[in-house]
Amino acid sequence: MRFNRVYFIDIILSIIMYLIIVTFCGCIQHLPKEVMVPYLISPKNEDKSLSLMPTFHWNSQLQFDIDVKYDFYLGKLHDITANPNQIAPYMENISGTVFDLDSELEKNCEYSWFVVAKIEQGEGTTFAKSQIFSFTTGSEIILEPKYFLITVGVGDYTSDNGSKMGSFKDLSGAPNDAKLMAKLYSKFNEAYHITSHVGYVTLAELKATFSSVGAKTSENDLLVFHFSGHGDIYNENSFLVFSDYPRRVRPKEHYESDKALSATLLKELLDPIAAKKLIVIDACYAGSFPNMALSSHEYSSDSKGLFDSNFVSVFSNEEAYLLSCKKNSYQDIPYHIITSTSTTEQAFEVNGGNGLMILSYLDGLGYNRHEKLFDYSFDADKRLPYKTVDFNELVNYLQNGINKIFKELDATKHHQSVSFYPPSSTFPITSYFNLR
Repeated sequence: MRFNRVYFIDIILSIIMYLIIVTFCGCIQHLPKEVMVPYLISPKNEDKSLSLMPTFHWNSQLQFDIDVKYDFYLGKLHDITANPNQIAPYMENISGTVFDLDSELEKNCEYSWFVVAKIEQGEGTTFAKSQIFSFTTGSEIILEPKYFLITVGVGDYTSDNGSKMGSFKDLSGAPNDAKLMAKLYSKFNEAYHITSHVGYVTLAELKATFSSVGAKTSENDLLVFHFSGHGDIYNENSFLVFSDYPRRVRPKEHYESDKALSATLLKELLDPIAAKKLIVIDACYAGSFPNMALSSHEYSSDSKGLFDSNFVSVFSNEEAYLLSCKKNSYQDIPYHIITSTSTTEQAFEVNGGNGLMILSYLDGLGYNRHEKLFDYSFDADKRLPYKTVDFNELVNYLQNGINKIFKELDATKHHQSVSFYPPSSTFPITSYFNLR
């Protein structure tokens, strides 16, 4: 009788799963064609005197998390005009929305370009072609700004054989933070080259990425470094914790190990990179209040928030920098830093979701946390001219956003203060198209 009951339940569950899959596939199959059409961002249509090695950037209006591949087409204007349906792709099956040439275009020449999105639906592939843009090259290679995102979400704090390593527990929110940060930055007008490290992440991996990205950057470029995961402190020295940290070590040994990333070491790794840097840290310090009981079951706290003015001060060197004859504005400084808490507070995350600060960060820059999709709302943009979010707007939005989430969770007795450097800056975080 027990066997029959289990067997019957299995059949019912199989039928339900089948119906869900059929329904889902049917929904995907009937996506409106207009939302599948990619839109081209740069080079803009009819651009003149363009670099001989431009960066091509397009985007998708899809709000669904669907695997899309792109075929990139580039050719001389007269060739594409004469044979629009016969030109071969310049590059096929591109998974991102950014493409860099590996050789120079001809000088003073007219070119056209477009992309075709490919989405697997049911038993076939749906194609959606963008507009065709044209541009004219100049006579030299122009160093256009390049944009890089390195996003890290450490969630796995176990050893290779699956045993727990020390007192740090696994995090679900940190990997989610990194995944959504990558998706967020793929939506911006700026053509971000994105590198993600998610789950089990070592400091050695990150160092290699810094080295690789650093070799590609110039002073005109921007590097965004995001970290979500555990943090710790020793004698007021902050450090980030990676998956392979030593087991059951004392704080001093941990801080000095090659598995921990202190603020000082991070600066040493980033200083050789020529680009300007935006650092976004949402990390925890497991120490002061590990057994705090929270009143709301909707969110969890893993540890005490750490990265505050102590972390920021390592990078600022404010007086020397602003007294320089060449630099007279916070907007021009090499480091902009946003951290999730002060030294006396906890950093919170929504259960199974994201860190509160990163959730607010996403929400302010085009992500709708209630609908769990990108709606291009850019709520952080509060001042004219619209279509650009600057540093001041973002940090103001983050604090208000965190307070709003606490209120929604009926947890107003808890507080989390966003720390940042510099104290004021109109440094642009992103520009955007409003597609609503």
